[in-house]
Amino acid sequence: KLLLNQMLELVNGQSNAFKACEILRQANGFICPFCGGFAVRNGHLNGNKQRFICKTCHRSFVSSTSTPLARTHKNPDVWGKYMECLIKGESLRRTAMDCGISVSTAFFWRHKVLDALEVVAKGTKVAGIVQMDETFFNDSYKGNHQGKIELPRDSKKRGQPAKKRGLSSEKICIPCAVDSTGQKFAIVANRGKVSADALTAAFDGRILGQTNICCDSEKSYRVLARQTGSILHAIPSASRSINGYNIQRVNALHREINAMYQRTHGMSTKYLNGYLALCCWLNGNRSRPTSELRSELLKVIFGVDIQTTNRNTVMRVAVPLLV
Repeated sequence: KLLLNQMLELVNGQSNAFKACEILRQANGFICPFCGGFAVRNGHLNGNKQRFICKTCHRSFVSSTSTPLARTHKNPDVWGKYMECLIKGESLRRTAMDCGISVSTAFFWRHKVLDALEVVAKGTKVAGIVQMDETFFNDSYKGNHQGKIELPRDSKKRGQPAKKRGLSSEKICIPCAVDSTGQKFAIVANRGKVSADALTAAFDGRILGQTNICCDSEKSYRVLARQTGSILHAIPSASRSINGYNIQRVNALHREINAMYQRTHGMSTKYLNGYLALCCWLNGNRSRPTSELRSELLKVIFGVDIQTTNRNTVMRVAVPLLV
């Protein structure tokens, strides 16, 4: 508890972010991020950053290794300002101007944070009364891929519609869920109409105990309810509720996801899961002031072991489907 309070004090005061990472590492006795072995202090690097060495694999690291702060060459205190810009939904160019960094740095920092939130979102569980529904976006391959990634088709010019009508293979299906305690998540699942296999993959390990599933009349949810031992409340297409059950909260999440999508002028499908994780996180904390959100977001990314480099950000799979 003392270490956590020390870390929060550093975060709230926008003090040295590397020091906050070091405090978190101390809580586990300087665990090596590479092999999980015990590590000890091993001098300092430039900027007075504490260096560690693992007694098992003999690899050296600093407190920010395997966190979104890894390979950050700017003043670590800039991260506090950057988090505020991300929470407010500012554009990359405005964020770069406010934080005194380049647009490319703002882009890669954004995906460091989104990747960390995506890791956290994988642990989201729902229980009790759970509202489920899916939303759809056109597949998007926007961005400068420089011919290094094999794409199903060329990127479209901004504003070009899908060539096929309805729920075709050009649509990306995103199942979403919100439970009675406010836990929520959304994830890219499959192309076109939602399938039972996609729902099974999306909700695998996420449903706790016997759950009341509220959804529309889509038949794939019957398979999910049977597999998870849940009670299904399927709302007929001509109704808004059934026996007091509705899907208004998950529809509200859809509106926020669509608002983020419109605000960013569309987002590449390969980055969509990260943006979904950010939207769900903001939705669950929207009643808190920006200063608290900044501190909480910094605490979240400090506690995630993840290696996000510029190369693996650009070179990731174009459409991260579950099935």
